[in-house]
Amino acid sequence: MVDAGETVTLRLARALARDGYSVDTCRSGPTLAGQLGAGTYEIIVVGAGTADGAGLCANLRTAGVLAPILVVGRGASPRESATALDAGADLLMVAPVDVDELLARVRALLRRAHGHAVVRCGPVVVDRVGRRALVDGQPLVLTGREYTLLAHFASRPGEIVSRADIMARAWNTRLAASSNLAEVHVARLREKLRSHAWMIETVYGAGYRMRASRK
Repeated sequence: MVDAGETVTLRLARALARDGYSVDTCRSGPTLAGQLGAGTYEIIVVGAGTADGAGLCANLRTAGVLAPILVVGRGASPRESATALDAGADLLMVAPVDVDELLARVRALLRRAHGHAVVRCGPVVVDRVGRRALVDGQPLVLTGREYTLLAHFASRPGEIVSRADIMARAWNTRLAASSNLAEVHVARLREKLRSHAWMIETVYGAGYRMRASRK
């Protein structure tokens, strides 16, 4: 989420976090560019306090960013709305926004971006729109980062996921050589999977991969 208005940003960021999203905030386009260089995001929210939101959208698209962009504008005219949409925004909302509507719009954009909202890998089912996960039909109680990791693994069964990729996905940061955050959170995720911990396999020297079966 990029917005120069700290109060509004904090309120919306807290609402997104309560809905299960991992949220990073910044106050300017250049700061966002630096964060994008360190990781990937599922959706970008450009707040009403951002100068030249349309220009920021255009720069993001030029840089190859494919994530949905939701722009919150202050009483934008039809021409300003058209400019933002033509620049690469996927949706424009007029401030002040209702938090419940914002969350619903975010879910709709993610549903459109993901195509298939439900991912299945053996006994694990991940609802990427509702941000819920089940194993053998039973709900898993996961933190935001644990959910992000599980969804990433489940959408790539049999594919090796490196420690650096885990850090980029869950923390949107590069991995320090001495960091063991990836190992710690994979271990916690395995604990949550209980008797299905075997599904996340360590590939020594490369990372991890998720298996749909023991075979």
